[in-house]
Amino acid sequence: MRALLVTGLLVLIVFFTGCNSQKESNKGLAISDYFNRTVIIPDTIGRILPLYYVQAEIICALGEKDKIIGIGKIQNSSSLFLSTYFPNILTLPQVGQGKIDFEKVILLHPDIVFTGADRQVIDKLTGFNLLAVATYPKTVTDIYNEVKLYSKILKREKQGLRIYNFCDSLLKKIQSISTRIPVVNKPSVYYIRTNELTTIGGNVMSEIVEAAGGRLITKAMGDDVTSIQLSLEDICNYNPEVIIIRDRATLNPEDIYSNPKWQLINAVKNKRIYKEHPGWTEYRIETVFSILEKAIWLHPALYKQISIHDEYEHFINIIKENYIE
Repeated sequence: MRALLVTGLLVLIVFFTGCNSQKESNKGLAISDYFNRTVIIPDTIGRILPLYYVQAEIICALGEKDKIIGIGKIQNSSSLFLSTYFPNILTLPQVGQGKIDFEKVILLHPDIVFTGADRQVIDKLTGFNLLAVATYPKTVTDIYNEVKLYSKILKREKQGLRIYNFCDSLLKKIQSISTRIPVVNKPSVYYIRTNELTTIGGNVMSEIVEAAGGRLITKAMGDDVTSIQLSLEDICNYNPEVIIIRDRATLNPEDIYSNPKWQLINAVKNKRIYKEHPGWTEYRIETVFSILEKAIWLHPALYKQISIHDEYEHFINIIKENYIE
């Protein structure tokens, strides 16, 4: 009986939302999403449902956190940025990631749903006549282009341009130094994803490390999605000059320094093991600080004139300014 009631409810909601979407279909902004779908954005967006907290970070940074009505999945450790500047997101309805509760999505009555690179999800959402936009950054450039895209969709272009210009300027400042470093002077880097022997391959982290003036030793071993298992013998053969530990890993530098099996590795001998600042990893609103942090670790003498504390304070002041206007 409950299944019949739920089905009937979904049909009614789809019918009425379908009527509403048809009224809006001939006006608004036309944008292209991750799947190169042309999506018509209505003039007014009041209720926003991001399925990924990375998307919620962008929306929050643009000054629109009060329009977020739910999230795919989040916990306190997911995003320091959100838990600091939008702690209420932890109390909002969660509709799931991967396995999404579409009934809950529909009952939230979102004006727009932001989703990722799963075509089945986008097809289901549009099948329920929900306005859905797929975004998924694959490069540093992508993440800041997404800031501009979201700012267009949410009519916060002035605010988005502030963020874009700041991040673009800081990235160019970092790379004006790193691109002049000879290859022989770029340290080899081993990135620990979860435990000592689990890492990742190319794309995300290799681009970040290279922008910071280093070389990721596992770049050619796979993509950035699938974890790669190495042996301690593999790592000893690579003999990385620097080891970087992911922010979410339970491991800390002292755990490696105190492990007798790692003592012959250059990064251990020279005390060059670092752990990422929470939230400054992979492709998200604060990616540029991930690059600057690593640049300072890899080339402290070259980056001593850039204060990461001052740069981040400037960034946060931009976010605060976005909420004033």
